[in-house]
Amino acid sequence: MDEGKYLTGQIKGWKRRINLAKSIDCSVCAAAAGGFLGVVCEAVSLLVPFYHVHLAAAVCFLAGGLAGAIYAFTRRIGMEQAARRLDSFGFSERLVTAWEQMDRADRLAGLQRRDAFEHYKRRRGEIQIPLLPDKRHILALALSVIMAAGVGWMPSPARQRAELLHEVQEKAKEEQKALEELVEALEEVDELGLPDEQRQKLGELLEALKRSQEELAQADSWESLDAIAERLNYKYNQAAQEMERLAGSHPEEASIADAKALAKAAANRDGTQTAANGGEAKKAGENGGKGEPEDGPDSGEDSGKESSGKGSGSGKKDGLGEGEGSGGKEGEGEGKGEGQGSGVGEGEGKGEGEGMGQGNGGGRGTGSSDRVHDYISIPGELSDDDALTGQKEGDAHSDYYRRQNGLAWEGEHVDYRSVVGDYTDRAYEGLAGGRYPAGMESVIRDYFESLAD
Repeated sequence: MDEGKYLTGQIKGWKRRINLAKSIDCSVCAAAAGGFLGVVCEAVSLLVPFYHVHLAAAVCFLAGGLAGAIYAFTRRIGMEQAARRLDSFGFSERLVTAWEQMDRADRLAGLQRRDAFEHYKRRRGEIQIPLLPDKRHILALALSVIMAAGVGWMPSPARQRAELLHEVQEKAKEEQKALEELVEALEEVDELGLPDEQRQKLGELLEALKRSQEELAQADSWESLDAIAERLNYKYNQAAQEMERLAGSHPEEASIADAKALAKAAANRDGTQTAANGGEAKKAGENGGKGEPEDGPDSGEDSGKESSGKGSGSGKKDGLGEGEGSGGKEGEGEGKGEGQGSGVGEGEGKGEGEGMGQGNGGGRGTGSSDRVHDYISIPGELSDDDALTGQKEGDAHSDYYRRQNGLAWEGEHVDYRSVVGDYTDRAYEGLAGGRYPAGMESVIRDYFESLAD
């Protein structure tokens, strides 16, 4: 047996084990140090919202262990140092001397290798290089883990706030994905072939959508996210309408069709929740808008119900109409009359509703004309309606004046469908620009949707 080769192989094997043991020990020690930094992170999260604090604490442990392993690798020992470490087990520097003279072929070097080989075979069992790290390092690591886990389980308002922010941000990210797809689709629309007006509208729409991206990134509560989603829904509807118009004038543009599909999908997706919220607001508004009839000395048995007699009635909302008296609980608003009103009895009549009728008798009640009136007044336009008689007075300082049958608005009577589109667009632009109070978005939207039905 070649004593030199045998001793070289043994020293190399022990060197790998010594380096491995050192790497484990350094990793455990450094992980314990990183763990105490993780405990600090957990303690800070009790006061400051930090949702990913547990992940940060785990990263501190892992980073510490990795740093220890890297340190051990850079400080790994060589063959000579391994031989010296083996000599510490009672070989009296025989192994390191044999390693230093391993390349020599003289008689003295051979005798030294022979002597080291015999001593190594006799005392090989006494060499102990444990892989288990230092007990103090293990204790420090265990203590840091226990402390981090204990502090991590402690509840606090800051941690509850962090959980809320995380949920809001996750929902906002979902909204941002759909918004980013629509923005990218709109940016791909070729603006060169568009008229200046359409190009300007498209640019304004893109700017509004990009502002919504910034708002979503800053959302910090469900209330703010709902308000942003409400405004964003109107912008989606605007984008869908604009793409609808562009698709009609440029059917060959595939990018316009893609943007139109994305805008409609986004509007329908967001509109589901918005419609549900709006339904509740609308229901509350209807319950709050019901008025109770007022009873008085001149009110008859049928006050607030139906009155008899033929006549013409005028109301703030529905304008002028003729019909059989005035109805009871269907109207909204308040009408005033100078002559005899609806009801049973005698005297001057006064009613709250969409119109007043003239008949035999007087009284008070809530009601509306039996005829449906679907027109509104445009302030500033003079009326040529033959049903209104009398001379206007005081119109220099007011939008309405007194006629024979009561107060009348200045304006021309037209079908409301001819102008409601312009008012709807202005309202949606105001909602998209955030010019209305928070929480009123669904109420305004439901009002104009009801006009479009």
